[in-house]
Amino acid sequence: MKHISQLTNLAFQFGPFLFALLFTLYISRWGYKNYNQANLRCDPPASEKEINTYRLYFLGTAIFGFILVIISIIWWFNIQVSYHVFAGKIVNLREYEEITSNDLYFKSILVTKLEENLPQIRDEHFLFIQNEPFDNNQKFKIYYSKGQGKVEEFSINYSSQILVEYCVDWDENSGNNILRCLTSPQSSLFFKSAYAQEFKVKSDYESFSSTEDRIDKYLVQLLQEERTDIGQKIEALDKLSSLEDSQLKYYIEKSIYKEPMTLTLLDLSRHTDKELAYKAKKIINDRFKIDDYLVHLLLSDSKNREEAIEILFRIEKDRALQILNNIPIKMRNSWFNDLKKEIEFGEKAKILIPTGSSKGDRYYVQAKWDPKNSKVVECLTELFFRELIHNRTYEEEIKLMKGENGQRSERWVYWYSKEWALYIAQKIENCGGKAYFVGIRY
Repeated sequence: MKHISQLTNLAFQFGPFLFALLFTLYISRWGYKNYNQANLRCDPPASEKEINTYRLYFLGTAIFGFILVIISIIWWFNIQVSYHVFAGKIVNLREYEEITSNDLYFKSILVTKLEENLPQIRDEHFLFIQNEPFDNNQKFKIYYSKGQGKVEEFSINYSSQILVEYCVDWDENSGNNILRCLTSPQSSLFFKSAYAQEFKVKSDYESFSSTEDRIDKYLVQLLQEERTDIGQKIEALDKLSSLEDSQLKYYIEKSIYKEPMTLTLLDLSRHTDKELAYKAKKIINDRFKIDDYLVHLLLSDSKNREEAIEILFRIEKDRALQILNNIPIKMRNSWFNDLKKEIEFGEKAKILIPTGSSKGDRYYVQAKWDPKNSKVVECLTELFFRELIHNRTYEEEIKLMKGENGQRSERWVYWYSKEWALYIAQKIENCGGKAYFVGIRY
């Protein structure tokens, strides 16, 4: 029974091939053997009728076997199981960017970091296999989100190229995330930048009151907390942008959780996430006109002026000077020239650049020093050993500061806090080094 079952499975698996072999190698040969023996038999000799019967049997099996061979060849070309593959990758995804699909199989490949403290990026390799040829119009859906933010859908077409490469990018002209093809100009024949379609996602905060005397403190907290998820920050900016001009003005001018909202939005406008930075810029430049607002504060009482001066030192030099130049000449009192000199000198400038990560916004500080100045190196070694979170010994910290060639002159440090970044930058400069606020973009 087991032998019969195995033969049955072979017949089902190999189809015409098995029967072609059976007739060609066994049945036809058996028929020929009988026909030949009939011709050679002498005692008693075979009758003419018997010889003709064996001849017809042999010819029938031979012809039928030949037909089966032809059918097997046709079957081999047309009915055999084959695999067709569509493969590619989506490159330079940041820690907080998530991607999935019901159609494609994904495998994450981490990109080697140039520096230990730099954010981790990855490439998502995808694969789709089917046993029939692809249709040139065949599409695959990909779902994309930034942490806990809204889920967006991209749709890409099949490409016959060996390995297609894409990246997710922010398009300021359309105000949408797009999936951009990087492979070659040929890709335009089958793929255009796929614009995201937004899914309905439940918001984490309640609707705003129509009255101006009420501020959604949770919304302000979402924007000002460094640990807030990137996607939630984007949703919060969308909610803020949907307000009427008068209510938006009230939010930005009146609400203070950790710092003035003007300062929060200015910092977010430099964010390494292009979508987040774009939406913050639209609010403070197009809707709120922050330059005019700061001029107004500078010309107000001393308290408002102090707030405006603090913000000017957190703005790029060219823009800060432009704001000062908007003050009428007749109203430029003694404080004006002193402030302008300090801004031009640049020593007090502290322009923070938030870098997105899976745990919120990181604030990077790049420390530079003269490796030949032993006092500076020793001071910075003690500073980093004391202030950074690690499990190194002091001897290991000394070795880290020297580098492989003993001439290390820079180091990147970060934390999820603006206050810490400002604090560590001041400490670096107190040791005799130089501190620069940087963002990590890919």
